[in-house]
Order: sequence, then C-alpha cells, then structure tokens
Amino acid sequence: MVSTWPVLTEVCHLIPADVAPRFLSWVSLGGLSVAELSGAALELMASWMRQYGDLPMDLADASLHWLAHEHGLRRIATLDRRDFGLYRLPGGEGLENFLAT
Repeated sequence: MVSTWPVLTEVCHLIPADVAPRFLSWVSLGGLSVAELSGAALELMASWMRQYGDLPMDLADASLHWLAHEHGLRRIATLDRRDFGLYRLPGGEGLENFLAT
C-alpha cells in the first residue's frame, strides 16, 4: 500500500489522539509507503483542486488522485465515496474504491 503525507495528516486528524502515534509507528515499520510529492505534483494537484472546486477537492484527495495518475493505480481505499465517485483521471477514467460496498 502507498499513500501521501496529506493523507497521513488527515488520518491523524480523524482518528483518536491516542491512536495517532500507533498509526504513525505502523507506517514507519512499513505498514505502507509514503510517496514524495514534487513541485510538479503540487502544481498538477492545484489544477485538479481548481477543476473540482465545487466539491471541493481537498489536498489529501488531490494527493491520492495524483498518486493514482502518477503510478498507474486504479484501486484506492477511501471513506470519501461521493467525491471519488466523481473524480476522473486525465483521459476520463475513474478510480475503483475497494472500500465501497
């Protein structure tokens, strides 16, 4: 599994404060990889945040969208079913949320 720093930040904000250190320790032990976001990635993410401004697309969402685009991933795990059901990659392809039932 791979994620981004904005997603880790959002997770730590949403989970109980006493769980966040254990989550970060799990990540540091290889529970998931954290992709680096370059300046070019940030500019592309900014363009998508403008494009989807009516939803709005937040930084964590944009970083997952970038990760899928950059690494050719099409399956993601997110609790944000509504927005990720609407987001489209360049070329019009959607993403499959394997948490959606």
